[in-house]
Parts: sequence; C-alpha cells; structure tokens
Amino acid sequence: MKKLSMVLRVLVILGVVLVAGLFVFFKCYNFDQFRPVIVAKAQEAVGRNIELSKIELNFKLKDGFVLALKGIKLPDDKLFDNPFLVELDSVEVGVKIWPLIVQRQLVVTHLVLSKPVIHFIMLADGSNNFTYLAQQLNNKPTTPVPSQAQSQGQPQPNTKPSTNVSNAPAAMPNIVVTNIRVDNGSVLYAQKQTAGPLALAINNINVQVNDFGLDKWVPFKASVDILTKGQPLVSAEGGFKIDLKTSQISLHNIKVKIDSSQLDMDGVKKLCPQIDAAKLKASPKVMTLVDVDSLDLSPQGLSQLVSRATIDDGSIATEWLKDPISNIKLRAEVNEKDALVKEVSLDLAQGHVTVDADVKDYLKTQTLSGIAEVKAVDLGELTSIFKMPFKLAGKINGKMTMSGVGIANLGANGDARVDGMKILDFNLLKFVLDQVSFIPNLGAKAEANLAEKYKNYLGSKDTEFEMVSSDLQFANNKLVFSKGLVKAQGFEVNFNGDMDLTQNLNFAMDMYMDAELSGELLGSSPDLKYLLQQDGRMHFPFKPYQGPAVKFKIFPDLKDVAKNYINNRGKEEIKGLIYKALKINPQESSGQPAQPAGTTSEPQNEKPGKDLINGLLDKILK
Repeated sequence: MKKLSMVLRVLVILGVVLVAGLFVFFKCYNFDQFRPVIVAKAQEAVGRNIELSKIELNFKLKDGFVLALKGIKLPDDKLFDNPFLVELDSVEVGVKIWPLIVQRQLVVTHLVLSKPVIHFIMLADGSNNFTYLAQQLNNKPTTPVPSQAQSQGQPQPNTKPSTNVSNAPAAMPNIVVTNIRVDNGSVLYAQKQTAGPLALAINNINVQVNDFGLDKWVPFKASVDILTKGQPLVSAEGGFKIDLKTSQISLHNIKVKIDSSQLDMDGVKKLCPQIDAAKLKASPKVMTLVDVDSLDLSPQGLSQLVSRATIDDGSIATEWLKDPISNIKLRAEVNEKDALVKEVSLDLAQGHVTVDADVKDYLKTQTLSGIAEVKAVDLGELTSIFKMPFKLAGKINGKMTMSGVGIANLGANGDARVDGMKILDFNLLKFVLDQVSFIPNLGAKAEANLAEKYKNYLGSKDTEFEMVSSDLQFANNKLVFSKGLVKAQGFEVNFNGDMDLTQNLNFAMDMYMDAELSGELLGSSPDLKYLLQQDGRMHFPFKPYQGPAVKFKIFPDLKDVAKNYINNRGKEEIKGLIYKALKINPQESSGQPAQPAGTTSEPQNEKPGKDLINGLLDKILK
C-alpha cells in the first residue's frame, strides 16, 4: 500500500509539473511569429491586404487550448469611400484536445467575437460593398496578393504543395460548440442616394448560442440596439437548426420583443426628418410581440414562414393633441408570401380609428388593399394647435378604401362628414357682412331688420352647421379633399384643397347666401342687389390659403365684389342722371313714347333709347 501511495503521489506531482510546464510554455512561447503565415493565407483567400495585430495561444485547464486573434481588419474597396469592410477587436476560440484525439469529436468550449463592426455601403445604383467583394472573389486571379509579410521583407514559409498529400477528403469530425457569443457588435449601414445620404447604426448586437451542433436544434438569445440610448430595441430567443445537406437554416418557436419606449427621438429625426412634423413629446410607448412558429431559409430564399404580430396597449404622446393616442392594438399574420393585418385600432381625440388591410406578395409586387374607418373623433382637439381666430367643435366620421402596388404608390378614396360642427365664439355670417365695408353698417342694419329667425342667428356668438361633408383621396403623398360642402341656416360654403405629409395646406372656399336670406338682406340694404347672382343668391368668395396648416386663416376676398358693386351702382346712378336729362321714363320699354292706335306720327327728333344708353355704359364701365 505504501508503494502504491508513493506511485500515485509521483503521478500527481508529474501531472502538476506537466500542466505547469504547459502553462509556462504557452505563456512564454511567442506564437505571434506565425502571424505572417496566417495573414498571407487569409490575403490569398480574399484578395485584399488583411490586418491582424496579434496572435495568442494559451492553455487553460477549463477550456484547453485558447487561440486569440486580435485587431482584425478587412479593408473596403476605394469605390465605396470607406476604410474597412469588417473590423473585430478579437476572435477567441477554445478547443479541448483530448476529445478530438480519443473520440474524433471537436469540442469548442467557446467562440467569442468581440466588438465586430460591419460596414454595409449601398451606392445609388443599388450595388453594395459585400456583393462587390463576392464578385471580386469569383473573378480572383490565380496569383496571390502580396502579403503583409512580403511587403515588409519577412521570410516566408515554404508553401510548395506536398506530393504525398492525398486528395481524398478526410472524414469531418463531429463538432460541438459549447458557447458562441457576439459581444457588442455593430452594423453601420450607409446608403449613398442621389436624393441625399441615409445612415443607420445598429449597435450593441449581442448573441449567445449554447450547445451548438450541426443537424440539431440549438437554443439562442439575441438583442440589438437600433436608434436607442443603450437599451435593446429588439430582443429575441428561440431555436434554430442548420442542415448541411440542403443548405437550409430553420428557426422555430421564436419570441421577438420590440420595445420602442427607449427610442432616441433625435436619432430618429435625423434618419427620417418627416417624423419631426408629428411633434412627438417622447418615445412612443409601444411594445410589439412577434411569434415565429417556423421559418425556413434556403439558398433559393424564404420557403416557409408562419408568424404573428401583436400590440396590446400602446400609446403615443404628441404636441398636436391634448391627450395621447392610446389603446393602440395590432393583430397581424405573416406567411412566406402575404401579410394580413386583421386589426389595427387606436383611440384618437375621444374617438376611435380602425384599419383592416393586407399585403399580397410583400417581397415582390407588394399589392396593398384595406379599409380605414374613423368614428366620433373630436374635431376641436384635432385642430386645437392651429392658430386660428376661433375654435371648432364636432365629431368626425368617415371611411376610406386603400389600394396600390408598392408603398410609394399607395392611394385611398373615401368620404368624411362632421356631425354637430360648430365654430365657437365666432359668427361666420356676421363676420362676412361686417367685411362688406363699402356698404356702411351693413351688419348692424341686417341684424336690426331681419326676420326673427335670422336675427337670432346673427346675434349668436357661435356658428352652427347642419352638415359638413367632403370626398377624400390620398395620392402622391397628399390628402385631397374635394366637393366639400358646409350647410348652415341661411347659407352654404363650398370648399376644396389638399394637404401633404408635412401639413402644408392649400385651401379654397366660397360662401353663398340662400335666396330667402338674400331677400331679407335686400330689405335691410337695397344696395346689396348688386351682389346678387342670377339664381337670386349672394356670393361671397374667400381668399385662397396656402401655407402651414397650423397658421390657417380665412378672410373674404371682396376686392372683385366691391369692384362689381361700385361699377353697377355707378352705372345705375349715371343712367338715372342721363334719363333725367333726356326726360326718359325709366319704366318705359323703349326710348319712343307710345302712339294712339290708327294714327301716324310726324317725324320728330328722336331721343336716345334706354338700350343705346345701357350699351354705351356697359362698354365704358365694364
């Protein structure tokens, strides 16, 4: 027993000495001397000068041999005006040797890519730096690119191929990777468009894969930061499998969470300046959950997809509205070809908005169709930010049918109405009559002499409308409203115009007094007869408005009205003076006095007739 104990002690001591010796050896030996050989082989493979700052090979009891490649940089082509295509702080691989020797099993304890940075550049013609590299590799010359070591005059290894090496492929060992990680990766996307550059940084890419193996389901977790301040915008977990025989990657039971509450709105506005028009107070509080039951990718593309997207209770606060857009809900289903939006709904300005839509063949033709409906949305809240001299009240109701091929060609048609619409603290009829300054005190005279129902209407502080409706169309990124009609007691307003996505408004309107009210007003001021149309209605045009919707204002355009009034009144007064001077009776139908029947008149000096006088005045005062 004593001899056995002594032998065991000696073996333990020898084992400790061996491990210590290996540890000291790997710590002291300069494995970096092999760097020129590795760099030369890598440059020969990709046809570009690759940078590799350091190589380390260590031995750890837990991980076995650990190889670390540090400071890796793959340059980009000058065509893309970008120094590097790919950069990595380090790639570290740990390999256990004993399972490879005994079981022909390659056990990788860990594979860690630390701070990889991928620069993806797309030019205006649609080409990008990765496809350009692939084309170069396909057309790569047989002569290798001079290596970094050669350019520095360092000795090269003998690369003459051995004649004793068999061409038969060796059996591939079973590969098991205990842990794969990507730590703090980034993808920097830049699109150099003729209309202006577009840049997007995807940061803090973190991926963890456990127990990786080929032809088996492997669990993973991942998260990325896109336009957020250090918090993941997208996180996902689930399983995947790589099938080498079919070159297919399959995913199943994937849970994706998209949390927009951490969005950096300054970054969002730089990427999409149009978002600034929404005047968001903070990041939208919208949590989107995506369940991917199955997804299959092959070299031919997406072959299978079964997924669902859900939003349960989102909200968006904007300066445009007193209360946030709330209770945002989404139910959608997406397969490998079509996307079906079963429900999009939200509460807006005390009302409700719903959308049902689908996108056929979203990867190619993108044929869109759907219906949007608005119910009881408060007009006053929607227009409260506009700097108008009055406030509006009423409930908006409407429906639009959407269709198009491609997002850029999306169009919509429909109609809308406003129930119970009022202009608060503003009497539109009295305002218009007060603007008719060429007839002194018209508003006061009308209010005093009109029938009781119109007198009450002119005396009201508000303007109440019986009906407000319009046809709507969305095309070329503009909302066009046409055949607009506003009916009120005694008058109606016709309007039309359009508004683009940045709330630039074009608006035109005309007011028409109905025949009954026009007759009542004539009783207050006979001079108003010069404003009458042939149908017995008075017409009051308004100045067209063009500019930001928030600064919308309306004013009667009475320049032409005043000119017609003055011309007509002046013509009547001149005719009266001429008739009086020529002793013509205005009630007679011609310029000649009537003759008794059966008599002949003697020739007389005829006086000019009314028709002649009217014709001359029309030409002079036209």
